[in-house]
Amino acid sequence: MLGYIEVTATHRAKVPDHLIQRQGMAGATRYSTKELAELESEIAGAAERALTLELKLFDQLCRSVPGDRGTRERARCGRARCADGAGGPATGLPAEGPPERPA
Repeated sequence: MLGYIEVTATHRAKVPDHLIQRQGMAGATRYSTKELAELESEIAGAAERALTLELKLFDQLCRSVPGDRGTRERARCGRARCADGAGGPATGLPAEGPPERPA
């Protein structure tokens, strides 16, 4: 929950109608607004949109770099690890390590 207004049970009846109940607790209730709920959804979706864009740009870069097929295949393997959340530049987590160089 991004932001909320916590109201004790004593004052629950005074809550304006435009507030949305988000969480009920033993001694209080948390409320939010439509604007905060929309902002929370927008922020949550931003990470997914950023990853999608980064993977698209990475694919374009791989296609534009000259090299042997093995190099391109290793790059695509790295992209797959990023897309699966296994690490790498798109996730900010360390990758499994550099690809092996051919002998």
